[in-house]
Amino acid sequence: SVLTVRQLSPDGTHVIGNPVMVYDGLENGDYTIEGPKFYKKNGYYYILAPAGGVETGWQVALRSKNPFGPYEQKIVYNKDGIHQGGWIVPGEHENDGKQGKKGSFICFQERGAYGRILHLLDVEMKDGWPMMKEHKGVKNNHNLIYDSRLLQYQWHANYQDAFGFPVAGGKMRINSHLTDGKFTNMWDVPNLFLKKFDGETFTDTLSFTIRATAEGQQSGFIIMGRDYVRYSINLQGDAFTLSRCECKDAEKGKPEQTTILAQGITSKRIPLGIKTVYGCCVSFIIRCAKGGLCTVLYSIDGGKYQQAGAPFQAREGKWIGAKYGAFSVNTKSGTSRGWCEF
Repeated sequence: SVLTVRQLSPDGTHVIGNPVMVYDGLENGDYTIEGPKFYKKNGYYYILAPAGGVETGWQVALRSKNPFGPYEQKIVYNKDGIHQGGWIVPGEHENDGKQGKKGSFICFQERGAYGRILHLLDVEMKDGWPMMKEHKGVKNNHNLIYDSRLLQYQWHANYQDAFGFPVAGGKMRINSHLTDGKFTNMWDVPNLFLKKFDGETFTDTLSFTIRATAEGQQSGFIIMGRDYVRYSINLQGDAFTLSRCECKDAEKGKPEQTTILAQGITSKRIPLGIKTVYGCCVSFIIRCAKGGLCTVLYSIDGGKYQQAGAPFQAREGKWIGAKYGAFSVNTKSGTSRGWCEF
């Protein structure tokens, strides 16, 4: 909760001075002050920094005629935890006083399962301080349209070729992650292919083609976070079982609780060289209500849908909101990979 200033080399590539503490947030009620941004404007050095924590914090401005202080302090915005961003400053040649052009501040608000929502604030200089207020010219529009559905998704960990890849026709293939039989829950599975929630309320449909070569391979649909639920299509013998696996406090290594939803799902045998691949198709609908309460339905015949257990309360991940998408994992020992396309 302290901020320091340290001199850089003229080309900005390395530090050449010793750090000087210019502000102690703990002594001034600005605990957890962090993420500072440094500006020079109208003869003042400004440090803009969030304080008070991510969920309920406020935006602080410090100013001084000297980069090493002493600094004056002022809270320039404090509403609904909206803070932590960057000041878009009008040029020095522009008059941004009471009659002049205003600046802007782009920042975020922590919204739990919905992640971090961007906000644009107006900035107006008053008595030498960058005071902020809600920008009236932009209406909330969290439900966005994308040119490509797959562009909405991202891997849960740094990409490796074994994770999977796009398939012609707008599909994505997810290969089974090999756990060597050391599986507790999905928190440590890297090749989840997920997207953020589209808004406070939304409905989405994902259709899967499942391919399995051995028992222990599981693929399907997941709503991921510190708590998660996944709907897993597992090969048992020469047929598939659909299970609902829910995990509370996944990051703490807690085990899943599994409920079987459907058994004896007919599989299609696909001979591929020395292996026999078993396949089936299943579709899922996710319906999210305000607050992140998600109802999931499934269909194994391409037509009739039925609810896949009780509604699930989505919960944020670690520094991110909840996400949903596809997974494929081999929970047993061995090197055989199944896969899914969706």
